[in-house]
Amino acid sequence: ELDIWTRYFESFKTSPLFRSNRLIPMIATWDDHDTGINNADKDTTTILEARRAFQTLFGVADIAGISENGRSGVYRSYSVGDQHFILLDNRTFRTKADPSDRYGHFGQEQEEWLLEQMRTKKGFFWLVAGGVWGGAAITQTKSDGTIRRMTEGFFGDHPLQYKEVMQKIYEMNKP
Repeated sequence: ELDIWTRYFESFKTSPLFRSNRLIPMIATWDDHDTGINNADKDTTTILEARRAFQTLFGVADIAGISENGRSGVYRSYSVGDQHFILLDNRTFRTKADPSDRYGHFGQEQEEWLLEQMRTKKGFFWLVAGGVWGGAAITQTKSDGTIRRMTEGFFGDHPLQYKEVMQKIYEMNKP
């Protein structure tokens, strides 16, 4: 757990963004490296501490009409005029790659929240997750014949949830 906090503080210490003399507004989401390991998922031993660190350093309270946090995990929406930024959590609910897992990437709770955000708001939507969205998994065959997975992502790991979510978004006809 100390390693998680050390990683975050090291970022704050070394990035010019966090040493600016001017206030720079930012919105943030996370990816596997923020949990301490590559390809993290809901079973990663450090995920709860990583979420606590992320929320401590980047979390924000709900602001009516501007920002709204999800019920759990690290997902939220920000609205500026008619632009809606939906930052999705691709770690808290995620399972290992499984083409038949209906809710394996974003989970059912977060998917329902995303679709509700899109149903109830007018304007343009930017869907952001800390990983690959639509590409197939890229693999590499090693000299011993084993296959190493080079990428991970929504479509590549959980194509069933990807197909269902994209169909529902398409049916809403939202830009």
